[in-house]
Amino acid sequence: MKYVFLIKILVIISLNSYSQINDKVWNYIQQYHNIAITEMQRTGIPASITLAQGLLESGIGESRLAIKGNNHFGIKCHNWQGPTMRHSDDKPNECFRVYASAYESYIDHSDFLSNRSRYSRLFEYDANDYENWAKGLKACGYATNPKYADLLIERIEKYYLHIFDKNNWQELLSMVSLNRQLSQGETVVQTTTSYHKNEEQAIAKPVTNYQPPTKVYTPVVKNTEVKVNEPISETTPVESKTVVNNVPKMPTTTVAKNKQKIKEEEPVIENKTTAVVAPTFIIKTVNGKATINYNLPINLLQVSRDYGISIKKLMDYNEVEADFSFNTNANIFIQKKRKRYKGKHKKHKVKTNETLHSIAQNYGLSLNHLKKINKLNSKDKLNIGTSIKLKGRSKFF
Repeated sequence: MKYVFLIKILVIISLNSYSQINDKVWNYIQQYHNIAITEMQRTGIPASITLAQGLLESGIGESRLAIKGNNHFGIKCHNWQGPTMRHSDDKPNECFRVYASAYESYIDHSDFLSNRSRYSRLFEYDANDYENWAKGLKACGYATNPKYADLLIERIEKYYLHIFDKNNWQELLSMVSLNRQLSQGETVVQTTTSYHKNEEQAIAKPVTNYQPPTKVYTPVVKNTEVKVNEPISETTPVESKTVVNNVPKMPTTTVAKNKQKIKEEEPVIENKTTAVVAPTFIIKTVNGKATINYNLPINLLQVSRDYGISIKKLMDYNEVEADFSFNTNANIFIQKKRKRYKGKHKKHKVKTNETLHSIAQNYGLSLNHLKKINKLNSKDKLNIGTSIKLKGRSKFF
């Protein structure tokens, strides 16, 4: 029964966390990501932090300060020598800076943080450490909202803003753009999850007589505008068998053989090539930890979008970088892997194209532990037929 409950909980989380980047947010990111990256290169402030603050402080560019004063960061006058305007914030009728353009606001935001001693400790953090930057901004008194750090981190992870902190941000942005297009297409992926308007629950239904579409990932985008009532409208419920333009579709969830509980499986040693006809995934457990397996090659952005788990957590659980792509049927862990292998196998013989990481994923075993018990480095080339120990003790654990 606990497995049935787990499946339902996972589906509910997946549905309720599922969101798309709406047009207003997307346009804001497109307009200002370059200046945020330029300022990161100049001052060391993460581009993700700058964009998240801009989105939050300016109400996606629609606040009174942003519209009338080009002030996207809510920076008050202090010792400002330029033009000003009055606006009620923490106190009524406070003085705020006014800029000739939003881009000047971005530049002044960087100077404001880098030239004040109260923020100096922030620059001890790496430019890709957005979590400590967000918490540090709150601790240094940038904003009075006690949840300010959480609000920044939420936007960074929901809108994938951390990709702009990386050198290959252009490639990652194109992946986000593709995923966004897919979420706006009509019946790109058929879902078997039903959503009940009057009940706060979703029930996974098994696939029966499912005929997959002949085209995979072929979005149909209508030339209609998305109506957004609030500046930060981030989630939209999905109703089964209803086609709504610009509403994201979740992939088909196929439950294990008995359709009632997750099946504990031994790792798949040999990948069998199958024809890819539709993007679907199954849930199973490996070494006692939950994993999902797609029937096609997949990247972390897509997994995060489909399953509602942040890229940062997926990176940690699977011990990979943000731009990593998984092969067909590869184990993608949605829980942290064990440091010990609990299965029946004691050793594994290396096969063609296998790496220590792929072996660790197959057996649901921590890569670091696997390296230590075998006294190997993750970059070491493995020879076919070599025996890799799966069980053993390391003095570090």
